[in-house]
Amino acid sequence: LRPETENHFDYDGSSAVLVLLKGVVPIQYQGVQYNIPMTFWITKDYPLTAPLAYVTPDRSMQINRSHSHVAADGKVFLPYYDQWNPSRSSLQGAIEACAVEFGLNPPVHSRRSTPPPPPPPLPAGPRAAQPRPPA
Repeated sequence: LRPETENHFDYDGSSAVLVLLKGVVPIQYQGVQYNIPMTFWITKDYPLTAPLAYVTPDRSMQINRSHSHVAADGKVFLPYYDQWNPSRSSLQGAIEACAVEFGLNPPVHSRRSTPPPPPPPLPAGPRAAQPRPPA
């Protein structure tokens, strides 16, 4: 994860320049390592409030719409964030909470490619099926 600054737009339309960490969080899922693209926004009230975490899939991925801890826009909702306590919670802990949860239930999957069109029907020819005689 690498630090940057960007304008963050809130749901109420307000905006602020915030520090964010952008990159991937490695997870282990069924014995294989995957890199989950994520962004962690450090709010103006940090460390009194939890960072804002988002899954940010690339073009080859899409968010698992049935994920219990990730909204359709990628916002992460985990108990660690809900139970944030500035004296014992940390950015590292927030990132680790994502890695643990997403290792159990990944928030993204590969985008399905469009299936190829079905082959054209075979032309009728001399070997075309003939009607059956009545029984």
